[in-house]
Amino acid sequence: MLKLHDFCNRAVLTERGRASRFSCNYHNWVYRNDGSLMGVPDEANFFDLDKKKCGLVPIATDVWEGWIFLNHQKQPEVSLQEFLGDFGTRFAGVSWENTDTSLYFEAHLDANWKVLADAFSETYHIPSIHPATIGKTFASAVNPHSRPLDARFWGPHRQFSTFGNPDYAPPEDAMVEKMAYANRDTGNVLGAAETAGMTEYLDHPAINPKQSKHWALDIAVAFPTLHINLSPGGFWSHRFWPISVNRTRWEAEFHVPKPLTGREKLQQELYITRIAEILLEGVTARK
Repeated sequence: MLKLHDFCNRAVLTERGRASRFSCNYHNWVYRNDGSLMGVPDEANFFDLDKKKCGLVPIATDVWEGWIFLNHQKQPEVSLQEFLGDFGTRFAGVSWENTDTSLYFEAHLDANWKVLADAFSETYHIPSIHPATIGKTFASAVNPHSRPLDARFWGPHRQFSTFGNPDYAPPEDAMVEKMAYANRDTGNVLGAAETAGMTEYLDHPAINPKQSKHWALDIAVAFPTLHINLSPGGFWSHRFWPISVNRTRWEAEFHVPKPLTGREKLQQELYITRIAEILLEGVTARK
């Protein structure tokens, strides 16, 4: 696998797709897929041009459990396996369900990346920020402040097990929520898949490590920018990309089963509506 910086001293503007070459729309320089420079308009007018020295800059990459990691150092000081350490070992072998279909959200936010990453790392804020949506799903009379069930740390990486209210039921006026989850058991209101058929995934020892009946989800944080959320109804991820000291590109991707019926499709659309509302509550509170 080869990854390249998306600039040619200007920019390669093709965001995605398949091609045997890349071109820069600014000067029409053309690059092969390996990043080497193959074409320069009016090349004869350049003095001492050495195209071998003008290729795209490769990025160090490695793969863990199907997740692709980038390292912007030319020569990484440690391997990905060394960097992840016991965190990587702990979550190795998770059966990542529905990886071929997902719901994708993206926003550029006026906030430092660490502020956003920390906001999605805990549930203490949920009763106050999300009272009308998920406030009562992550808190109850037993645990009104949504204290965590468990927390574990491996250097800069961590896992956080959140409390869930097993007695929660949608209020009568929450029609979208009620329709989205009618006749389905997703384990909580954030999961997109039914728990039926998720046995291999849920049996992994890293998931719900305390085996608590109050478990809602685990937040696995691979420092610095990746959060993997594992719930009874599947998993989703958050990625926080620093653009500047006070601006961040935030991505959220929810992996969902491919709908096979009209009912499933409708419920998935309602689920999207519900999730979008919850995410907006969270990110707008960061301003």
